[in-house]
Amino acid sequence: MTQRATRLALWIAALLLVPLPMLQFGAQVPVAQYLLLAGVCAAVAAVESSSGVLLLLLSLFLTHALVYALLLWFAAGLVARLLARLAPRARTAAVATAVLAGLGVALLGEPYVTPFDRAPRGNLATVLGVGRAAEGPTRKDEAPGPPAQREAQACADRDPLRRPYFGDLHVHTALSFDAAGQGTRATPRDAYRFAQGAPLGIPPFDASGRAGQTIRLRRPLDFAAVTDHAELLGETRICDDPAQPGHGSLICRVVRRWPRLGYVLVNARVFSQLEPERYGFCGEDGAGCRAAAAGPWREIQDAAAEAQDTSDACRFTSFVAYEWSGMPGGDNIHRNVIFRNARAQELPTSYIETPTAEGLWDALERECLSLQSDCDALAIPHNSNVSGGLIWPTAHPDGTPIARDDAVRRASLEPLVEITQHKGDSECRANESDELCGYEKLPWAR
Repeated sequence: MTQRATRLALWIAALLLVPLPMLQFGAQVPVAQYLLLAGVCAAVAAVESSSGVLLLLLSLFLTHALVYALLLWFAAGLVARLLARLAPRARTAAVATAVLAGLGVALLGEPYVTPFDRAPRGNLATVLGVGRAAEGPTRKDEAPGPPAQREAQACADRDPLRRPYFGDLHVHTALSFDAAGQGTRATPRDAYRFAQGAPLGIPPFDASGRAGQTIRLRRPLDFAAVTDHAELLGETRICDDPAQPGHGSLICRVVRRWPRLGYVLVNARVFSQLEPERYGFCGEDGAGCRAAAAGPWREIQDAAAEAQDTSDACRFTSFVAYEWSGMPGGDNIHRNVIFRNARAQELPTSYIETPTAEGLWDALERECLSLQSDCDALAIPHNSNVSGGLIWPTAHPDGTPIARDDAVRRASLEPLVEITQHKGDSECRANESDELCGYEKLPWAR
């Protein structure tokens, strides 16, 4: 083996095997995966319209690949010079031994940190996307439970002067695109069982689906609401269910193979845009994805109905709910929409079709509050300290000042604001230095 051949062999092996760090995401993967991910981003950009985040990721992957390829080329040259002192056969044996040893470690161990995959670590087959095993499990609609309407009895213990109760009105399950992308497998029924004191398995999951750890509340909650994102309910179901049209689309394949990469790509296209749009696999005007959202929405409502304690003990209260999720330019304007009873909108209002808070209020009034029924709802803004002031505007989107009637209307629709959730406290600005604001403060500005 000549010195040039030695250098080339070592360089190719290093491109395939050597884990190298990635800025921002904390990955340690070989150059081969940087090139693979760059190719995926390029393919998505070609099939779908590109976004700033997509082009940024493409540039990031290509820059890493180019820089590391050059560094490895120089390193391979130095090693080849050292090996040139050996006899040709000994040199060939040394190179073969090193490559085979590295290949064995890469295939049999988990030397790579893979933030875009479902598992935090992986082997060479994982980073190269070999085989179908890399894709996560698919799921279909759960079997329907008992009828949604059950006659509720009056609570035996009722206090007209009120009393404090403890619950959670901000819960996501595997029906939400972001939660599913981070490995969540819990269903709305699982969430309500957990709220009532049952144990719950959480990620990471092994190949057989067994949870890496199990958690349980010290004290069951008095009430809860599953507030899965209205946006992408249909897309999440389509990508998960092989029977759905669009399941084999490129973006769904990316989501299943690299769920966290899929999350970044889809999140940037939908939640962070001033004029969000759906992906091509949703069909004309997004009708396919809106239709696919009906199944998950029914599942959310049925789970709430099943969890409600309708006996006179009134041990647990569940609410039909969803989250309207907009983040234009990175500023959070999310709202959790909570319905008073089983009467709810036919489909949740989505930021994609309705990208303003006033549009959300219009939809609630039109599709719930104004109907000749007992449908009632309120919206709860959250993480207002990272809204860039958008949750507390002094003018309408068209620039006209907010009048008294507007304030009265909002007060009736949004009488509450969320202060604390699992992410952290949002009572003060994210960069606030007041020591009284130091309690579990939301740790990022956007």
